[in-house]
Amino acid sequence: IFYKQIDNKNFIEENRKNEVVKLVNEKAMWITCTENCGKKIYVDEVSKRELHRNFVLKLCKKFNVANVIELKSIYKCRSCRKKDKSQEEKQSQPQIELSNKTKTISINNVEMSDFIPRKDGYISNKIDGIKDTQIMQKAYENKDFILLEGETGCGKTHLVRHIAYINQKPYMRVNMNGAITPEDFVGQWIPNPTGESKYIWNDGVLTTFMRNGGIFVIDEINMAPADMLSILHSVCDDERRLVLTQKDGEVIHSHQDFWLVATMNLDYEGTRPLNLSLKDRFRILHLNYNNVAEHELIKNKIILEVAEILRKSEQITTPVSTRKLIQYIQDEEKHSEKIAQMFFIMNFEKSEQLAVKEVIDLHFNNKKEVQ
Repeated sequence: IFYKQIDNKNFIEENRKNEVVKLVNEKAMWITCTENCGKKIYVDEVSKRELHRNFVLKLCKKFNVANVIELKSIYKCRSCRKKDKSQEEKQSQPQIELSNKTKTISINNVEMSDFIPRKDGYISNKIDGIKDTQIMQKAYENKDFILLEGETGCGKTHLVRHIAYINQKPYMRVNMNGAITPEDFVGQWIPNPTGESKYIWNDGVLTTFMRNGGIFVIDEINMAPADMLSILHSVCDDERRLVLTQKDGEVIHSHQDFWLVATMNLDYEGTRPLNLSLKDRFRILHLNYNNVAEHELIKNKIILEVAEILRKSEQITTPVSTRKLIQYIQDEEKHSEKIAQMFFIMNFEKSEQLAVKEVIDLHFNNKKEVQ
């Protein structure tokens, strides 16, 4: 009985094999990948299995052919199709030589000379008996990166722009107010307007200045997010380089005229302590309000006395900047003394406004009594 069962099984298997061979010869075929990778598929247009028929129809539609006979000469397996797609995407990216030619495209296709300041007007201040302009000029000549600390409106960025003006170098100021992204800073792939390739590399503002040279100012650096600050570590150390990881790994070594200056206001809303490792890469210079410049620019001695009292007051924490004093003079000329005083008072916190008003009333009333 045992051998009889074995013979029946062999008979059934042999018949099944004959049927398959007959089906392959008459109604179906094996299709091999044209890339000679060794992979092949079995297709049957007249199969009674609905799932198989749908597979064949989808395959013909994918390769845009009418039947499996036409499919045989152009079929590629999924792995080979993926490989071809990745090669096409790689070829669509521009070569390094092309990206090097786009070194000014990131700033609206303008020349670097357009960033040289056209006017100045800075009045120097003294730090420990030495003019701040002399200190900054020496730092520029040595390419020592500087971190300027000080209250708002004390002339930090104006001082850097003055150095760019006297040296006739391109000047760019970027404010770390949360609107700028790492792509704006370093660069990104953008659609190619010429149509030669799908995408072209677009240098960011920092990359552009590192390639071409110039004075680059990072304003309010202690408001920048961590991913922005991490970019600066290699830029500010001895290597002075930037690696374009999103591009092709190109290494940008800073131009001999590249100079980086950062500014920050201490303990303001939205600021955070600067990373000590990054801070250690800068020479730090603290700026105070320039009394010499204020007396030269502002002829109203009363408002200068008010500013001096408010700066010394422990009740007033809002900074009384040189900018605010110049605005007061402009408002007095455009409107009136009362309107200018109102604008001036409204710049302070509500809890401080009454004290500021009392100081202003006291000094301006004394002026009228003297007159």
